Amino acid sequence: MGNHPLSDRQEQFCLEYLIDLCAKSAAERAGYAPANAAQQGYRLLKDPRIAARVKVLKARRAEQTLVDAESVVRELAVIGFSRLTPFLRYDDDGTLHDITLDGASPEQLAGLVSVTVDKRIERTGKGENATEAEITRTRIALGNKGAALRDLGNHLGIFKGKDDDVMDRLRDILAGKPLPPDAFGL
Repeated sequence: MGNHPLSDRQEQFCLEYLIDLCAKSAAERAGYAPANAAQQGYRLLKDPRIAARVKVLKARRAEQTLVDAESVVRELAVIGFSRLTPFLRYDDDGTLHDITLDGASPEQLAGLVSVTVDKRIERTGKGENATEAEITRTRIALGNKGAALRDLGNHLGIFKGKDDDVMDRLRDILAGKPLPPDAFGL
């Protein structure tokens, strides 16, 4: 391939590839024929010049957005290990009283995807016995813990190895057993 500069279409492919990391779609958007875009995208990514250009563009994007592997892993951990319990308040008898964000740490709040507060007036009784009460309903939703833990586990190599070995490690984790430092092949 040599050190020839990339053609305009190849450069466009590199830029398009960064959008969704899909070689076929990037090839189509860069103007390659849809009928063979998958093969063309694959071939382009195998070209060392294009691979190097994509690497440079990814590094530049990471630098511009201040996103690196460590920050992604940290956010996955926040979502994966988030819990509802810091947001729940109970009465003395153990009945759920309300949901509140008071006292939640920034890390706990980062695990939330949404908070919805609905207020309505509820009327009970008739005539002189009628009463009104404002009812506040708060709903909170955490991020997708399963997906975050799966991505985090894959990144850390927890799920590498034979299926039986992985299941044994997961059972040990769930049982609270101390694990050796090399338990995940790190």
